[in-house]
Amino acid sequence: MAHGCFISYKKEDKNRGYLRRIVNRLNELKIPCSYLDRTIDSDNIDTVISVLRQEYMNNKPVTLFLIGANSYEDTKERWNRTYGYYRLHDEYNEQSFIIRELRATLSDYDGNPRHGVVGIVLPEIENAIYGGQTRCYHCGQVFDVVNVDDNTVIREFWENYYLLPDERCSNHYSEEGRYCILCRLNEFLQNPNRYIDRAYEKSKSDLAEHVHYKDIKHDYKLRDE
Repeated sequence: MAHGCFISYKKEDKNRGYLRRIVNRLNELKIPCSYLDRTIDSDNIDTVISVLRQEYMNNKPVTLFLIGANSYEDTKERWNRTYGYYRLHDEYNEQSFIIRELRATLSDYDGNPRHGVVGIVLPEIENAIYGGQTRCYHCGQVFDVVNVDDNTVIREFWENYYLLPDERCSNHYSEEGRYCILCRLNEFLQNPNRYIDRAYEKSKSDLAEHVHYKDIKHDYKLRDE
């Protein structure tokens, strides 16, 4: 039986048609899916997480997180680099909505098990995230360079992608140390269940006990804090 999915996205990526392409593909395969299409009217982050879990993520144990050109961490450094030190910033985090959706995914709120996560890299950000291969100077192992950090994606995702360093060499992370799954859009569309199943299995593994989100700090407060 296919695992249902909740889709987290930025409005820019919806406008470019990526959300519709994914929804259409899931519908073809009869994979249940949902996504937030309204504002949750609450000033309390716990209430927001509860609504997301109960109304949108119920029976959908995997979140598909669309990683596009606007999914980066909203940092003071980025803001200053882009606009200069003297331009006023909105007091709220520009990534509030996707942050709270990822927090709802990663939480074990009210004893409900946390969900799996598939990060779907959209075409315009592929070159920034996938950097070919390199060799570790410490152990000599060749591994793929994957640039998920504040410049490309919010912390709730990348801090749980790079979760536990490799036991053989703490300089990099093996599949066993990464909670979040990562793939390109075309790879996902070819075989959605492959990545959804992997994310679901991660959520049931011992690795899920190391997932964190409550201690993750952001430069700007969320709209519901």
